[in-house]
Amino acid sequence: AGAGTRMRSLKPKVLHTLAGIPMVEHVYNTCRGLGAKQIQLVYGHGGDLLKQECQHFDVEWSLQEEQLGTAHAVQQASPNINEADVALVLYGDVPLIKTKTLDILVKQVSGNNVSLLTVSLDDPTGYGRIVREAGKVVAIVEHKDASDDIKEIKEVNTGILAVNAAYLNQCLDKIDNNNAQGEFYLTDIIALAVKEG
Repeated sequence: AGAGTRMRSLKPKVLHTLAGIPMVEHVYNTCRGLGAKQIQLVYGHGGDLLKQECQHFDVEWSLQEEQLGTAHAVQQASPNINEADVALVLYGDVPLIKTKTLDILVKQVSGNNVSLLTVSLDDPTGYGRIVREAGKVVAIVEHKDASDDIKEIKEVNTGILAVNAAYLNQCLDKIDNNNAQGEFYLTDIIALAVKEG
């Protein structure tokens, strides 16, 4: 997660507390509850403070020196993930996700399919839209890149996905930053997976 500028604080966003513990610790505890074999924590802004506050975490730390997008963040940790495992991508500023929800998501992964968590919102402004054809997800289009028609879609991306780690690494190598924000979007993995069947 970023610097937390919208929170008007110098503290990294993920260290703001909820129910007495940092948001990122809620996410960490959820991972532990899932029985994760290993946990990678990608950090950038406020890394020294984050490592100090979370020194009791049993994680592998991966530095993202430049914030070049979500795919770039995942790419910092992906070389350290066992390719035979399922990779679950979570966010340190999404503390209320339930273990049960994530367990269902992970169990949907087999072979090279991608399991994606979406939500429908009355006001989807700012979120990446889930584009479907005949009921199947074919792409995620970020709000800044969306046409007016796509902006009408209410189903949006939560950013949370699960995928075979080997396939994740293949996809990360193919993602480019040819978009409105000049970032490497993890969401591009969906269009790649569709293209590759």
